[in-house]
Amino acid sequence: MKLLGIDEAGRGPVLGPFVMAGVMIDAKTQSFLKELGVRDSKDLSRKKREALYKELPRHIISHDVAIVTNTELDEMMAKGINLNMIEARTTAKIINTLNPDSVILDCPSANISGYVNEIRRHLKNPKMKITAEFKADVNYPVVGAASIFAKVIRDNEVDKIKEKYGINCGSGYMADPVTDKFLDDNFDKYPIFRTMWMPWKKRNAKKEQRTLF
Repeated sequence: MKLLGIDEAGRGPVLGPFVMAGVMIDAKTQSFLKELGVRDSKDLSRKKREALYKELPRHIISHDVAIVTNTELDEMMAKGINLNMIEARTTAKIINTLNPDSVILDCPSANISGYVNEIRRHLKNPKMKITAEFKADVNYPVVGAASIFAKVIRDNEVDKIKEKYGINCGSGYMADPVTDKFLDDNFDKYPIFRTMWMPWKKRNAKKEQRTLF
């Protein structure tokens, strides 16, 4: 049975892309992935994530990655498409591309049935078996593998941003003091920010208020 795990990286950051990944395996491979050390990417060092990212293609059937840029996020959210809807639709694209027998995914919504229904609206096969759970990236190695793919690619995309503009913007998360200070000093200088996010809006509102006086 072809089993697909799906997870994301970069829902919350104020800058850079949102990345989703799907990893498809033979269902019997899950126990081996666990032995390999595959688990939620947040529980792994960057060095370990990158090592597994290089190793995993040898043990999976296929994978697919979707990168949603900060600009694309802003454009969709300006049209009233919220982040959960964006994630659900991107999930459907990955499922349609890989066409598994069954799917397990990490659910971002408190309304699990509503979230799964939103995915089904965009599927070629709306009767696809979907298991959506909180902490699926912890409980299922195949989702942990997807988490690793998404996180490594997201980290690499942020590195590209830093290299392109010659900046240190930190991880992109507001809990990161480097990102917090970078946003304060540069929110209106680089096209890398998610302008629909509240931290960016607050900085911009302060600037506009100062301009009025």
